[in-house]
Amino acid sequence: SSSALDDKVVDAALGLPDASEGGVTATSSRRIPGGLANRAIAAIDGDPDTWWSPGFLGQRREYVDYVTAEPITVDRLALTVLNDGRHSVPRVLQVAVGDSSGEDQVQEVTLPAIDDQEAANASHTFNVRLDRPASGTHVRVTVADRADAVREVQTLDWITGRSIVMPIGIVELGIEGLTAPPLPARMDVSCRPNLVEVDGTPVPVSLRGTTADMLAGRAVEVVACPTEALSLPAGRTTLRTTAGSFTGLDLDRVVLRSAAGGRADVGAGTIVTATSPGAGRPDVRVDREGRTKIDLTVTGADDAFWLVLGQSHNTGWTATADGKDLGEPILVDGYANGWEVPPGQTISVHLEWTPQKVVWAAVAASVLFVLLALALVAWPRRAGAGGEDDQWLPLDARPSMAQPFRFGRLLRYAGPAPSRFALVATVAASLLLGAAAIGPVPGLALAAAAVLALRVPRSRPLLTIGGPLLLAGSAGFLVFRQLVSRYPTGFDWPTYYEVVHQPAWTAVAMIALDVVVDRCWLRRWWPTEDSPT
Repeated sequence: SSSALDDKVVDAALGLPDASEGGVTATSSRRIPGGLANRAIAAIDGDPDTWWSPGFLGQRREYVDYVTAEPITVDRLALTVLNDGRHSVPRVLQVAVGDSSGEDQVQEVTLPAIDDQEAANASHTFNVRLDRPASGTHVRVTVADRADAVREVQTLDWITGRSIVMPIGIVELGIEGLTAPPLPARMDVSCRPNLVEVDGTPVPVSLRGTTADMLAGRAVEVVACPTEALSLPAGRTTLRTTAGSFTGLDLDRVVLRSAAGGRADVGAGTIVTATSPGAGRPDVRVDREGRTKIDLTVTGADDAFWLVLGQSHNTGWTATADGKDLGEPILVDGYANGWEVPPGQTISVHLEWTPQKVVWAAVAASVLFVLLALALVAWPRRAGAGGEDDQWLPLDARPSMAQPFRFGRLLRYAGPAPSRFALVATVAASLLLGAAAIGPVPGLALAAAAVLALRVPRSRPLLTIGGPLLLAGSAGFLVFRQLVSRYPTGFDWPTYYEVVHQPAWTAVAMIALDVVVDRCWLRRWWPTEDSPT
């Protein structure tokens, strides 16, 4: 069943009657993603091991809604909620009762404060009496839209690193007369014409399985109903299954079969047979696994099979089976790499990330050039033909070289005031480039720093010292947070440190801006020995 369905669509797919059929139509504002058992019906099914849960984040204004076949009178609730430390706890609820003839009567209920228990899925029952009885065929229980409506329990979002609110869990509403119809043990085997069609013609099929398997997301059999065999014409034929958002059922695999020569197969009629995980699959042993290479041995492959590598899909991954290239990887499950491997009793498979060869070649080239540079430094220089040149000046004494370091130059800029053109160009570039590359606020901060540095010589420490300090502080914060929180080093690791992204880049921009401002004060691109100090 689709995990994003409306509650009543799932109930209908499982065979539960709604209000028009003498049962209950149960809906909710939402439910926890993937939690098919956490539907609104779970809060009235009498089972202490099931509950309605609306999912993470804010819990205010979340609701469960019920329509009954016959009017009921609501005067009290035996409300059971989870208080196991892993669920938020509701404090203020609104109970609305009415029918189609008029507006609902809404009453607010405040629940006493309770502490959490240590046991998993621990619960607490409140016996609540309403101020006045109310009757009708419609009941809605809503978490009030107030700051004190929920005692929030929070957890850490593993993707963003921020705290998020855990969902509430309502085990039972405890309203007399509001009870869920019993859940059938097995799926309705009647033929369903709305699941499969061929060229626009419905193909009736029947489901054979338990409702427990359906709720758990396990496979069930889909059996063709006794009808005339499909006759597919030559050329193109369109096979279409109905989206699970309409029926509550997702058909993942449909097999059309025929006898030899294309005649109809008069077999048992099974289209899809449920299989347990691993049944009929070959055994795979990992012989050697590295960061870029994996060697496998596959045994017992009576038929061709798909080998899936759970790395992000990329044509840089290659696979060979007994030395034979398996071709480019196929996209599997929306992200992974897959190759079809031919059958064989013992197959040696080699997987390799080939772009790594380019990386190693680049590393080797870098090492080679470093060694070449060291060799040039160490290589003895020969004197000119006329002997040693007495006019030769050391490199650090030549006018074109930078001045020797003086600490005083870190405290103030030296030279005449920068020109108006330098001021306007530097401030504009700081604002535009900073806003575009980092953000509007850093762009404004860089522009303000540029104005101050170009007008006040003693403001140099703002950039010369402030930039490196800000960069060091950003790096220190990152290291400290990693040591304390020990975030997993997965693909999402950088998202834990988004708070230092802009400060770190602002620090880099400040260091670069300091160089530009210094040149504006010197009015030359490179300081020389005759430059002001």
